[in-house]
Amino acid sequence: MWVLALIILAAIGIIILIAYFRIPKCPKCGKRKCSEISRIETGKQNISIQKEEKIKHYGKDQTNIFGYVTPDDRIKPESVTVRKYTVPGVRTFYEVTYSCVCGNKFSRREHDEREI
Repeated sequence: MWVLALIILAAIGIIILIAYFRIPKCPKCGKRKCSEISRIETGKQNISIQKEEKIKHYGKDQTNIFGYVTPDDRIKPESVTVRKYTVPGVRTFYEVTYSCVCGNKFSRREHDEREI
């Protein structure tokens, strides 16, 4: 029981650390107490995003009378095939301005990617 609680606490701690380190650091004071003021789109770029799909293959004895796999998680597939493919996407660039609690304002370039 305590092992499960320890694993849950470790997972929550990792999530908090990831969220903390995503906040930008102020170049003047070095603190991570910055808030976003503005986000201006500066450009777009067409890209290809690589995706991965896992296909599970079951034997005939693991299907019901309709030919579908039973929703029992204890049944393991006979084999798993991984299919990699690419989809079109767009990378959008932004100029983001931040304000720190020390009064310093700074900006940096950021980007995000999404499928079309």
